[in-house]
Amino acid sequence: SGSAVATALGLVSFALGTDTAGSGRVPAALNNLVGVKPTKGILSNTGLVPACRSLDCVSIFALNCDDAACLLHLLAQYDSEDPYSRRNPYTNRKRYYPTRLGAFKFGIPQLDLSAEPETLSLFHAAQTRLMSMGGQPVSIDFAPFLAAAQLLYQGPWIAERKLATDGIHPSDMLPVIADIIAYSPDSSASAAFNGLYQLAELKRQCDKILAEVDVIITPAFPRAFTRKEIDQNPITTNSNLGTYTNFMNLLDYAA
Repeated sequence: SGSAVATALGLVSFALGTDTAGSGRVPAALNNLVGVKPTKGILSNTGLVPACRSLDCVSIFALNCDDAACLLHLLAQYDSEDPYSRRNPYTNRKRYYPTRLGAFKFGIPQLDLSAEPETLSLFHAAQTRLMSMGGQPVSIDFAPFLAAAQLLYQGPWIAERKLATDGIHPSDMLPVIADIIAYSPDSSASAAFNGLYQLAELKRQCDKILAEVDVIITPAFPRAFTRKEIDQNPITTNSNLGTYTNFMNLLDYAA
């Protein structure tokens, strides 16, 4: 969250972050910023300290959408030193965003936000604003997206986090990180392949849903927590904060 806080305080005009589960988007929302996480490999990961190397993305924290779009346009360059780097298909465009949005469809998951009235109110306001801009709301099934999200901390990708910390003693980590990495019920090759098979099935379902709309909108998170709440139960609260972000890198989507 340091990059987001530095930008929000005006110490910098923008900042780069990393995003595995939502760290390029949740801190942005908590600090009234625009957070952009492109698809995997569009921004170079050279020099990045990995969490899950196959999922990690560099992200952008900016003060507004124009800055974020401009920065993404400048930074999205192919890097031959990064084995996960991919070429940006929009590099040759003269403008980095359309001058006119036109008509579009946006997917709305059917979410139970009754326990979070502030989030529900803001989510409805966002929908109203999009409709005023020419957007047509489309109700979508969000179940496969949430199922994919579960794989990040309950599937074999925990073993990849463990791999990233090889050689580091648990006593040298934050206790919550050590606890997450310690939770690896089955890190066998069979479990890894099984996780990939599950993800492939879910991605097929999610891609089909996404193909029916131009964009899907969700809240950034169910609600914000106080520092005291996070200190008392860090794993559960952080998992809750990632409800609408954890699936993105697994499915290779931009946000």
